Amino acid sequence: MPPFFGIGGAMTINEAIERVNALKYNQYSDEDKIIWLDRLDRSVMDQIIGTHEGAEEITFSGYTADTDRNTVLLVPAPYDEMYIRWLEAQIDYQNEEYDLYNVSITLYNNLFSYYSAVYNRDHMPIQRVKRLSF
Repeated sequence: MPPFFGIGGAMTINEAIERVNALKYNQYSDEDKIIWLDRLDRSVMDQIIGTHEGAEEITFSGYTADTDRNTVLLVPAPYDEMYIRWLEAQIDYQNEEYDLYNVSITLYNNLFSYYSAVYNRDHMPIQRVKRLSF
């Protein structure tokens, strides 16, 4: 099995926040952005990593304002660009800039889908036992 995505070479919480702040003027706090990053990585854990063997080896309890800003996010480079697109989409949505939101969320969705496909290709899915109903 290939090494787990998310260990080494991935973006940190602080890097994601700094990059989106440099790319897109916004008035949202770092705490807001951490909440948004938490939501994204909970989705990654639930929809991608958690459905594959080896998920039990990953410890993820979410992010809060108290989380170390040097914490590495779950998705590695080059797929970690999804964090920037996700944060941009959240900013656009909160600003009610729906045309910009549609562009940002589409870019994010493409990256999420691509990462999901690569992860699915490289990791064995958990086999669920089907029960017969009589």
